[in-house]
Amino acid sequence: MDIKEIKHFLKLMDAYGLCEFTFENADGKISLKRPQGGAPSQDYATLKVSPEEVLNSIPEPSVQKPAPEPKAAQPKAEAKTESDLVPINSPMVGTFYAAASPDSPPLVTEGQAVSEETTVAVIESMKIMSEIKAETRGVIAKICVGNGQPVEFGQTLFLVRPE
Repeated sequence: MDIKEIKHFLKLMDAYGLCEFTFENADGKISLKRPQGGAPSQDYATLKVSPEEVLNSIPEPSVQKPAPEPKAAQPKAEAKTESDLVPINSPMVGTFYAAASPDSPPLVTEGQAVSEETTVAVIESMKIMSEIKAETRGVIAKICVGNGQPVEFGQTLFLVRPE
């Protein structure tokens, strides 16, 4: 067995919420176990997967190559139209919230004018809520993150058309 097969088995474990997985063929036997941090999403005792199904589910390299090419071409086209936009990036890792509270309307919407001191979002990190300021003057052209989504340091939250 090679590392690609092992990685594929780990993906199968994630997809089916398995804590244990054992596979045996002529090349050898592999047994994978994860700590039981929670209940699996599917009872692995009732899951019947034959070795042929596992091996047949490994994608062929020729199938994977065409998929990234259209994705690579798409950002180039967007970059041309968005080159004049100023990004508002996340200053931290956390959870993005578009409103100050669940019952409040969004702090900003697409097409809304903002100034340097306008609060555009709230990011929760380690139970601390931090207001994110626009730090630029302009109009919100695009909201790049959905409410409640996790964000990384430096990830673009908004694109602003400067005034």
